[in-house]
Amino acid sequence: MTTEPSHKIKNLLISLAVLAAVGVAVWAALSLDPTGQRGAGTGRNYEKEFQKLKKFDLSLVKWAEVLPAIPTKMESPVAMAVFSNGDICIGGDKVIAILSPDGREIKRIDAATAPQALAIADKTIFAASQNAVTVLDTEGQTQAQWSPLDDNARIVSLGVSDEYVYAADAGNRVVVRYDRKTGKRTFKDGRSDSGAFMSGFNVPSPHLDLAVTPEGQLLTVDPGRSLVQIRDNYGDILKSWGSEGSHITKFYGCCNPAAIAVLDDKKVVTYEKTLQRVKIYSLEGELAEVAAGPNEFTDQPADSHIACDIAVDRDGRILVLDPIRKTVRIFKRKIAPRPTTGAAR
Repeated sequence: MTTEPSHKIKNLLISLAVLAAVGVAVWAALSLDPTGQRGAGTGRNYEKEFQKLKKFDLSLVKWAEVLPAIPTKMESPVAMAVFSNGDICIGGDKVIAILSPDGREIKRIDAATAPQALAIADKTIFAASQNAVTVLDTEGQTQAQWSPLDDNARIVSLGVSDEYVYAADAGNRVVVRYDRKTGKRTFKDGRSDSGAFMSGFNVPSPHLDLAVTPEGQLLTVDPGRSLVQIRDNYGDILKSWGSEGSHITKFYGCCNPAAIAVLDDKKVVTYEKTLQRVKIYSLEGELAEVAAGPNEFTDQPADSHIACDIAVDRDGRILVLDPIRKTVRIFKRKIAPRPTTGAAR
């Protein structure tokens, strides 16, 4: 039989225990640091440290953004390529849109699945969705559907030369080469049975970009090693350059550069996700200029796998497909001021 005083003491102890548990829960909730900005109790402010990483020599910035940006009218724009006449091709939302250089919509093509990569040759569009490449004309008519890769494939980049179409498969960490006319896969050393054209890439996340120079030379990215690779016609590496780091000459964090393109003067344009920088390098790997620094990208994506795509148009402008702002942003090289003194040339 329980006495009245002992019953009250028991209730009091239970109430105190409940209050203590609630207090611990409140303290734990207030102490959470899901973004890491407060340093999770380490005494460090990671957000403040990250802001410091954005600083660099602003004299390197030789480009300026041309406003206004071009709206894509897509919820999830992913891929971009440019026609020789300057028209812009955008892929996303199970749609391929063709825009004029000033942003006017020329054509909107419905796609069965969301395009993940695009490439242009003459008036032909090469579009990749997951593991297959589709060839279309500018009216949206399908010209060919090439044999799909295996179920693990994820084609995230395409490049075109006079003879070949190169596809970067981030799922299998390889680059596949197709005959541009027939769509049949071609291999190194004359093989035609199995195997990728190039392998050995370190791909920790779904970013594996490539580009082709106007002369047809292939450039690839090894994102896990922070390398840009110059290749010969056999896929062998002639030269590679790059290193990981926050310094403006390097590539910051995992899986960078996330995107590359090539200017007509053979300079290489790179885009880094996370710290978000657009830079121009020589083919030898020397940093030449900065087109856009981190402060040009004030909208940081919540998903670290989200990244911009980049391309170059006929006028030598750098186009940045910004998936957060859902726009095509255009950067043009600044005109150097004329000297105010000295002999005229």
